[in-house]
Amino acid sequence: MNSNSFTTRRGERWQEVWRDRSDDRADWNGYEALFADEGSYQQFVEDLVSLISSRLNISDEDVVLDLGCGTGRVAQALARRASLVKALDYSETVIRIAQERYAAPNVEYGQLDLNDVSSIPVSATKACAIGSFLYLDSAEVAYSVIDRLNGAGIDVAVLDIADATKTDSRRRAYDRSEYTHLAIDPAEMLERFPTAEIGRDEIPNYVNGSIRFNFYLAAKATRTTRN
Repeated sequence: MNSNSFTTRRGERWQEVWRDRSDDRADWNGYEALFADEGSYQQFVEDLVSLISSRLNISDEDVVLDLGCGTGRVAQALARRASLVKALDYSETVIRIAQERYAAPNVEYGQLDLNDVSSIPVSATKACAIGSFLYLDSAEVAYSVIDRLNGAGIDVAVLDIADATKTDSRRRAYDRSEYTHLAIDPAEMLERFPTAEIGRDEIPNYVNGSIRFNFYLAAKATRTTRN
């Protein structure tokens, strides 16, 4: 059986994982095995925000969607650069933590399952998704998310996508067959979105850099301006 096919959807399986996590563990947003301490993880967050801001050219006039925002560390940091951040996640646990720990006057937190593509808001100028495509049900759902955003004139950055052409042999405490991540072939993404760009190893000292990649797609109007 294909590892991406389950009786229960991948997104539903992972929601069970997030519901079971304590507040402090959830606040690591799934990266707890990769950093020695919280300071190192927070530096990683700041590096992510700098990369997203540069790639999407975020300014104080932008409304940014943070799709799969986790506990809001990135959303809060992005809010220092943007006019408004709409931060969305399917986990009640992480949204509650975000509101308690990472509130900001120009951050709006809300609950949303990215697998429900038609429910994704498009009242924004830029959108980012960090690690959240790992939990989508299929590559077609991932492409539909990008189509919806880009079709609405939104510049898109999707970071930390599992590369289907690479092998990750590591096992973690939650690993069971039904808890696999969605992996996508970057060449397939470029075939689907010919004007997109793929980025690799863009964050210093990131352990997953060799098996993950980043995806960037400018809205049509933005591409015309840049050209």
